[in-house]
Amino acid sequence: MVTPEEAAEKIESQRREADITEPKNLEEQAISLVGTDIYEKLIKGYTEKQWGRPCTELPAFIIKRLPVRLTFDNNYFNALYQGIPVGGYTKMVAAMLGGAVVQTGEDFGKNAAAVAADVQIGKDFGQNKTAAADVSVCGNSGKSGANVGSGSIEVHVGVDFFDESGAPRKDLRSIADKVVYTGAIDAYFGYKLGYLEYRSVRFENELLDKPNFQGNAAVNYTDRETPWTRIIEHKWFEFGKDDEGNDIPKTVISREFSSEWKPGDEPYYPVNDEKNGKLYEEYKKLADAETGVIFGGRLGEYKYYDMDKVIASALDMCERELGK
Repeated sequence: MVTPEEAAEKIESQRREADITEPKNLEEQAISLVGTDIYEKLIKGYTEKQWGRPCTELPAFIIKRLPVRLTFDNNYFNALYQGIPVGGYTKMVAAMLGGAVVQTGEDFGKNAAAVAADVQIGKDFGQNKTAAADVSVCGNSGKSGANVGSGSIEVHVGVDFFDESGAPRKDLRSIADKVVYTGAIDAYFGYKLGYLEYRSVRFENELLDKPNFQGNAAVNYTDRETPWTRIIEHKWFEFGKDDEGNDIPKTVISREFSSEWKPGDEPYYPVNDEKNGKLYEEYKKLADAETGVIFGGRLGEYKYYDMDKVIASALDMCERELGK
C-alpha cells in the first residue's frame, strides 16, 4: 500500500471483518478505528508495555482520544495550534513565579504570613512520597511578612504536605482559606479506602558526544520486546538550538520505562479502568465534603489529562474561584 486510498480500503475491510459495533475495551476500540494490522504492529505492544495490562482490560477512551487521519500529516492531534512553551514548562512556571522568594528545607508554617499563593514544588515530598504532588495554598492572611517577593509569592521546596501519620499538616491547611491540592487523592485521605492504581515512569538519561542521536524529539518503540517505551532527545523540542540560536554540539537522551506504581514511587498515570473508577468515586465523595480544598490535575482528579486539557481545567477553576 502506498496511497491513502489503498490504506483506507484495507482498514475498512478489516473493520468489516471484525464487526465491532460497540467497543468494550481498548483492543476493540483500536480495531474498530484502524483495523487489525495497524493495531497489532503499532498499538498493542506499546500500549500493553505502557500500561502493564492486556489491551482487553483497558478502557476504550485511552485510544479514542487520538485522531485517525488517512493523510501524510504526522501531527499528534488535529488542533490548529500545537506546541510547547518556548524553553519548556519549567521556564514557563519560573516566569509565572517571577519575583517569588524561594526557601528550602524549613518548616513551611513558620514563614507563611502574607502569602497570596504558597507553592510547593520538588521531587521528594517526604515519607508519603507523593513526589508529583505540587501543592498551592491560595489566599491572603492579611498580615505583612518579611520574606515576600514583589509578586507576593513564597515558594517552599522540599516540604512535606503530610505529617508522620500521613494526614495533611494542620499548619499548612490553616495558612489560607483554600488549598489547591494536585497530589494523589487517595494519599490525601491516607489511603483509608484502599490504594488507587497508577503507572510510574523511570528515566535513564545519557549525555552523548554527538550532535544528533535520532533526529526527532520523541521516538516510540511500539514492539513489546524493547524494555523502554520511547526515547526523548530533548534538544529537538527547541529545534536543536540554544537560547542564542546556535547549534548544540552534544545531545541528551532519556529512555523512558513504564512500571506499576507502588508506595514510595512517583505516580504519573491513573489507571482508569472500571475497578479503579469505582474506588475513585468513593474518594471523590470524601473530597467533595472536604471544605477549603480544591482537588485538581491528573492525580487530584484521577483522570488522564493531556497538557492542554489540564491547563484549560486549571484556568476554568481559577475563573470559578476568583470570579474573573
